[in-house]
Amino acid sequence: MMPPDQFKQQLQWLKDNDYYTLTPEEAYLVLTTNKKPADKIVWITLDDGYRNNYEVGLPIFSELGINATIFDITGYQANPNSLDLDQLKTLKTNNIAIQSHTVSHHELDQLDDATQTRELVDSKQNLDSNLQQDTIAISFPVGKMGPNTAGLAQQAGYKLGVTTHEGLANSGEGLLSLNRVRINPNISLQDYQNLLEHG
Repeated sequence: MMPPDQFKQQLQWLKDNDYYTLTPEEAYLVLTTNKKPADKIVWITLDDGYRNNYEVGLPIFSELGINATIFDITGYQANPNSLDLDQLKTLKTNNIAIQSHTVSHHELDQLDDATQTRELVDSKQNLDSNLQQDTIAISFPVGKMGPNTAGLAQQAGYKLGVTTHEGLANSGEGLLSLNRVRINPNISLQDYQNLLEHG
């Protein structure tokens, strides 16, 4: 939903202002040890695994040397508007992390524990197997979680989980229920900076 020119302008602003862009593994270390690889850090996350993340996003990320994380809906990989496995592999080799957004994008708070577990486990196994990695992070569809979702995600092998709750992430809210800052189109760079610094 972000216009490409505005997206590039925002990423250029991060680079010009000495922001370090985290990988999921680095985000985990920051949240568990409070040790930062740089004074100013940000974890860039994109949900759903849309094909434009590859067609539009990858050239921008590569040009600016920016790390980002795409949360992929693994059951959508054959859809025409979604990233396929070859594109996911190319993104990964270009420093774009691929993490889980479940298999089918059903809101987990509407599912029983067994169905939630399948969504969590099967998506992780898909990415682990196809991308030869240990998938440690999940973005919960629409940010929705049931009372047992965090525990089920932990049992499935995830170390981090992100919601759509507005605010800066910190370990105090739980590593599997992290806040995020939504960046909407057509905000000024001043508003962008304010969101980065204050949530």
